[in-house]
Amino acid sequence: MRIYDITQPLTDATPVWPGDESVTLVLSASMARGATVNVGRLSTSLHAGTHVDAPYHYRSDGARVDAYEIERFVGACAVIACPTLFGPVNLQVVEEAWSRIESPVEAGTRVLIQTRATRGLGWSNAFPHLTVEVVGWLASIGCRLVGLDAPSYDPMDSKTLDAHHALAEAGIANLENLVLDDVPEGVYTLAALPMAIIGMDAAPVRAVLIDGWPSATR
Repeated sequence: MRIYDITQPLTDATPVWPGDESVTLVLSASMARGATVNVGRLSTSLHAGTHVDAPYHYRSDGARVDAYEIERFVGACAVIACPTLFGPVNLQVVEEAWSRIESPVEAGTRVLIQTRATRGLGWSNAFPHLTVEVVGWLASIGCRLVGLDAPSYDPMDSKTLDAHHALAEAGIANLENLVLDDVPEGVYTLAALPMAIIGMDAAPVRAVLIDGWPSATR
């Protein structure tokens, strides 16, 4: 059994959205400074590293992150490769990738879209994003969770966040900042559990893929 860790690590160098709070890791108590234990402290935006957005992130009346049922983040999952260094990931490319893996229906519940190599890549204002047409296609196959190896589903300069709103309307949760560099196209079991944070717009996620898929898990 092989397990792929597809989580972007949190370090002081983790890229964040320009103007957002950087990741800060410090020891508030240190044995090197005479304390009996080491005690770490993390300060970060909830959108740093691999995370799940909630509709409240872009809708004042949207559901908060704790409204997601936990089952959504565990189960059969498809990974499709749609190479796009920047710009939109269009529907034709997504449909062609889907047809290559001959995915069972269950795997369409969770779809991860691999666009580029992200490991070691710093911040770039140009990154892949989804079109509203792709979101509609995801909804048509019964998708409830989509993941992308980019910091947003809309371009950086978007003011309307069309893809985000389309995801909310379709009831599809979205993972951002995945690391899919070494993952071949195919069908897996996904475990991408968000932290149990109450009332907020996002939550950090530890995401892994396991070879094979559980036919009984939807």
